[in-house]
Amino acid sequence: MNKILLILTLYILEDAVFSEIPCLTWEMTSDKLDIICRLDNVVLPVSIYDNFENELGKCVFKDFAAFCSSMNKLANITASYSKGEFKLSFTNVTRSLVKGEWSCIQGTQTFKTTVSPSAGIISSTEVFLTGNIGSDRISMKTVNMSCFSCREPHGNHVEFLMNHHSVDNVIYDRVTEKCLHKDGECRPDQCTCSNSGNWFTYTFDITDITAETKFSCGMRFVDKLISTRFLKFSTVIYDGKAMDRKTVITKAPVINPENETDVSPNTPVKEDANITKTGLKWSFIAIAVVLPVLLILTFCYCIKRKKKIQQRVQKLADLAMQSNQDKSLKINQLYEEKFRSKLTEASKITGSHRYKETNIFTKMDQLLISIVKYPDVKMEDYPDRTTLDVLLQVQAPSDWNEDEILEIIRQKIDQINSGGNIKIKETTLENFMLIVEIKIATLNKEEVLKNEIEDIFRIIFLQCDIDITQPNTLKVSINTHNKKPSDFELAFIRSFVVQKGKDAFFTSCAVWSDDHYILIDRNNTLLITYNHRTGDVQSVNLRNEPFSMAIIDNNNVAISFPERQEIDIYSVSTSNKFAFREFIKVDGKCFTLTKKEDKTLLVYIEEKGIHSFNMSKKNLNPST
Repeated sequence: MNKILLILTLYILEDAVFSEIPCLTWEMTSDKLDIICRLDNVVLPVSIYDNFENELGKCVFKDFAAFCSSMNKLANITASYSKGEFKLSFTNVTRSLVKGEWSCIQGTQTFKTTVSPSAGIISSTEVFLTGNIGSDRISMKTVNMSCFSCREPHGNHVEFLMNHHSVDNVIYDRVTEKCLHKDGECRPDQCTCSNSGNWFTYTFDITDITAETKFSCGMRFVDKLISTRFLKFSTVIYDGKAMDRKTVITKAPVINPENETDVSPNTPVKEDANITKTGLKWSFIAIAVVLPVLLILTFCYCIKRKKKIQQRVQKLADLAMQSNQDKSLKINQLYEEKFRSKLTEASKITGSHRYKETNIFTKMDQLLISIVKYPDVKMEDYPDRTTLDVLLQVQAPSDWNEDEILEIIRQKIDQINSGGNIKIKETTLENFMLIVEIKIATLNKEEVLKNEIEDIFRIIFLQCDIDITQPNTLKVSINTHNKKPSDFELAFIRSFVVQKGKDAFFTSCAVWSDDHYILIDRNNTLLITYNHRTGDVQSVNLRNEPFSMAIIDNNNVAISFPERQEIDIYSVSTSNKFAFREFIKVDGKCFTLTKKEDKTLLVYIEEKGIHSFNMSKKNLNPST
């Protein structure tokens, strides 16, 4: 009986692999609209129609060469044989005129999509996952999955998961035209990518497959028109049953005042259905369902009772888990308050810097750089230091793309730091702000400060290819980090969801790099890294319940374990690999951790207050 069901399942899945590929989708920016028709057969002529049912363009291939013609002077139609893609492009479009249902027609088949500029592409974006069971490799089964979206995912990247746990990421590199995954270039029996960068396959090697095994794929999309980022997931289970598709919004859309909504996703419409094949398929399915129904009824009562018992047990477990989380949260809040109180007592910084508001400015070609504020510091205030870390806040012209400038600075920070007395140490995630190291002597003299600011921005503008021949003004403020908390204003930047274990309870979080966050999941005893650009989540199991965490440097992180009375040091790399390095025994339960200086950690020990640990000398002493 099981063999008959498996054969029928594979028949359905194998037929479904190519069923979603002919489709129509759209992309839109502030001044451009692309209507994209993707087909698995490019031999027949193709025509694209607008929302008023007017034919705007048509294409046909002859000897692999495309012959396309546009019926509208504002539209341009192109075709790619290798991608199976036909694209109709408009510039300087009017949103109200393009809103509605567009069509792509090839022979007797029609594919449709609904263009909605105000609602964006979220509802008209779908991800389809299909697959089949391959031959056994000794005692191992292979499951071949195919993940497709009519719309190209951001970065031509897809994540494959099993039972909601990440297994691998597959990326199509447009520069090298290669298909890559976590171990390098894909072998054909591991993973493949299409030339269009929106169709991927992956082979799972598994030893234990059941009807409960879930296979998923997820793609990230960016809607530039309404500044939205979101993830789309598609899941199937072992017996071929498709589960509900899931959408996760990672950046909410900008509200558009137009009262306009999308009607439906761009699911392909096929008018020429194969009635005979469909009839046979449903006949086989009916037989497969009727035969096992008697067996299913026999076990129905037992399964029902078992589910009731499981529900009661789960309810008790949830109550216990919630109680444990409430207790952990109170403990966490208690020791955080004690730690902050002790740290305030130990702090010697009681005031904030005075600032000079001035009108120092320098000119680069037609660009005026104005230094509107900088700290009033003196060399005698810092007898043992020659430099300060300060925040360089830049108010750029409104037509500059600050995100793009910051991204180039991140990529070329070594070239920018190659000379001068101002060194960039960190960049922020959203605004045009830089944490830089600057000499105290430079801050003392306005003329020197002006020259140094001019030098570093000259290098930045050169690397970012910014045109400074047009009249513009750049305002620069220099702020120190030694302000009191009341001097700061908090601004929401972003939120994200990380769920690596069941009933996760995060007790500590830190920014590790521009792309990565590190988190502590106390309930599941996990150390987790999250890449906010790709959505990748990696984790390592810890030896006991952790409490707090402190970033030591780019390669090491410290974690406190109250019950074990120790602090563990883990090394971490940009490839998200963790490795236990060493542990430090502590006389008492250790809770909150923070880094004080390059070689010093502060730790709160129960009933003993704050202690400092010198990582060079390996000694632990009460903090004065």
